[in-house]
Amino acid sequence: MTIITSLGTGMYDKEGYKRTIYRFETGIECENNMFLRAVLDSKLYDIGKIIIIGTRTSSWDILAEDLGDTDFWMQLKDECSSQGISDASLNSLQNLLTDFYNFPVLLSAHNPVICKDTIDELFPLYINAIDQAGEDDDILLDITHGFRSMPIFMYQSLLFKFSHTSRHIQIIYGEFIKSDQISYVRDLSSYWELSQITEAKNRFFMQLDGKLIAEKLDSHWPKGAKCIRALSGIVECNFALQIPIILNQIGNVLKDAPESPSWIEDIKTFLEELKRKVSDKTLAETLYNYASFLAEKKLFVQAVIALQISVEVKIITLFDKEDSGYIGNYEKWQDTYKKEYHNLRKKFEYKKKLNRLEELRNQIAHGGSISRYQGGSPQAVNTEKIFYSVQKPVLSFFKFADNTIRH
Repeated sequence: MTIITSLGTGMYDKEGYKRTIYRFETGIECENNMFLRAVLDSKLYDIGKIIIIGTRTSSWDILAEDLGDTDFWMQLKDECSSQGISDASLNSLQNLLTDFYNFPVLLSAHNPVICKDTIDELFPLYINAIDQAGEDDDILLDITHGFRSMPIFMYQSLLFKFSHTSRHIQIIYGEFIKSDQISYVRDLSSYWELSQITEAKNRFFMQLDGKLIAEKLDSHWPKGAKCIRALSGIVECNFALQIPIILNQIGNVLKDAPESPSWIEDIKTFLEELKRKVSDKTLAETLYNYASFLAEKKLFVQAVIALQISVEVKIITLFDKEDSGYIGNYEKWQDTYKKEYHNLRKKFEYKKKLNRLEELRNQIAHGGSISRYQGGSPQAVNTEKIFYSVQKPVLSFFKFADNTIRH
């Protein structure tokens, strides 16, 4: 495990750096003037590397107290209280600490001014420092010391580097309670879990990619997780004809949805909204609504495919029954229904719009093939515009087809 911590300027009293009793959740108590040492003394964590980030004027001398070199300690104390620790002194301290602890100790110092004008300069330094964690190491983030902005930088750097990995991230904080004269060690690891849940939830809500949020749901709502995985697969693979199955599953799993944890409520609300917006009286209308929902999420490739399928299903159900078994039968569509569709389309006011929809769907299916009518390859930036130009004509075609075939 790698512990990542920050270093501030410390708190002084008449006897030097203030000491405090750190009480861990196990009941173990360690008295020290630096939380890092208390963590190591507790032996609760299998630490194999230390990363310390501070400013040039942080109290680097506190780290040299145990090294037995008074002259070096005084040198660091003078540097940190004046111009700031030099690169040479920082490197010497790093080597001495590595020898003392018998595992790597990595130190990183930056200019003391932390503000909007220095963020672009400092963020890469934090990224580089945190990148020194062992490749497969779990991370223990200590946010006790350092200026308030430093733990934020460290946390943001961890998100930047490790949010998409399976690394185990723990966050701890030594909170001093003056009335008790004890610093209680708080486990804030749930912050990391909640940040991952937030990212996973947003990915599902914005792109219908629910694989990550399904992982988070597995232990709380396994039926919901399974349903979301199936929905994500349908969107990813363009299996629009399977969407009614998922809509039925959503209705069923929502009946057994748990009340906690609280963040699941947002997932339930989203699934309810999807079912409400997409479900309709007929399969063709359901697929049309599904295409519109995909477009809301900026998934225009999937939306184009679903919209064309809604047209094809409309034709099949007009010339045959919806439960005939021919829906999804590509050979039957090519041999029978496609000809009927083209004959009917010729009589439709917006036939060019339907032509464009079918052509774009075919171009997508064939990897961006050249247009047989207009020439040239399709442009991804035009997909949104084309979808919205054909969306309403498709709905008009449904009414036109109903009136023409049934009357």
